[in-house]
Amino acid sequence: MTELDKSKFIDSRGHCLTQGLFWEYRHPDYEPTFCLKEDDVERQGKMYISMRRLYLEIGDVTEYEFAKQVLGSWDHWQKIQKSSLLMEHINEWRIELEIKLRSQAIGAMKTVAIEGGDKGISSAKWIAEGKWKGARGRPSKEEVTRERKIHAGIETDINDDYDRMTKDLH
Repeated sequence: MTELDKSKFIDSRGHCLTQGLFWEYRHPDYEPTFCLKEDDVERQGKMYISMRRLYLEIGDVTEYEFAKQVLGSWDHWQKIQKSSLLMEHINEWRIELEIKLRSQAIGAMKTVAIEGGDKGISSAKWIAEGKWKGARGRPSKEEVTRERKIHAGIETDINDDYDRMTKDLH
């Protein structure tokens, strides 16, 4: 990605531009850098960079790397997201990024399956299933103990049912 002149992202009072960054919502006092289109567009001899394209190319579900690379600031990205006009677009980008990542993960799973190995299959499956949403660490000891008790109880019930049903057969 070419280095962007981030000084154009700030207004005369030192505030981060939000809607004014985009050709579609341009302000007469500020020259926009980006557009919301699928691809970069040229208008009146000037090229406007598709922020959507950058978002999808960077492909960062946390959006941190995207914010740092494109805007130079996480705080600026947070301010952009507060614009209801821009959030409609950002939400669409998020949906598309999720689909893109799932597609890539499924492609990786197919490659691994064809090559006969199982290396990386759980990671690719984790991405394909969207497990990064609400991902958490390993279960606590209490959760493991509770699950074991539940499974032990189920196993006991099954054994009791089996004994009861086969009692007359002996």
